[in-house]
Amino acid sequence: MKEFFYDNWTVFPAFVLSGVLIGILYDVFRIFRVARTYDPIPEGKFLKKIAPPKKAPRSVFNSKFIRAADSVIVFAEDILFWTAAALIETVSVYYLNNGEIRLDFFFYTLAGFGAYMASIGKLVVFSAKKIIFLCRCLIFYVFYIIMYPIRKVCSALYKAARKLVYVIYDAYDKRRSENALDKLLEEAERGFGV
Repeated sequence: MKEFFYDNWTVFPAFVLSGVLIGILYDVFRIFRVARTYDPIPEGKFLKKIAPPKKAPRSVFNSKFIRAADSVIVFAEDILFWTAAALIETVSVYYLNNGEIRLDFFFYTLAGFGAYMASIGKLVVFSAKKIIFLCRCLIFYVFYIIMYPIRKVCSALYKAARKLVYVIYDAYDKRRSENALDKLLEEAERGFGV
């Protein structure tokens, strides 16, 4: 140990920055979770105006399979986050203090993480919810614009095919009823098999 902890002023901001880096990493995983969850329309008049008219049924998002898959994804994300946080802290301790571990380094990192979460972290999640909602709206409207003419063409083809089937069936039914009437008239002339 070369210096006392109060002699080296570069260690404090460096560990605070490692805490901020861990906070940014945490927000990345938090944004992934926000993107996966079904969230109603966020607050705001503009967002309510551009919201898609049809909402996905809640039962789709509450199915057991979706919840189980989300739990597995959350578990994997937690493992990745804690592994990355431990790696960041280990690299910081190794390069900034020659591998000597002190308890105050963890407090500095925690202070940086807490400062980030209390300030920029709230803004990031707030903005991410709005941006994700806008992206969902954009995807919906692009998909709607692409699918609208296809739906119209398919609807017209369905109506034409249905009309054609009815015309063919009516001709077949008319022909069958004429044949049945002719057969009945022939049998009537013969005296119905007497």
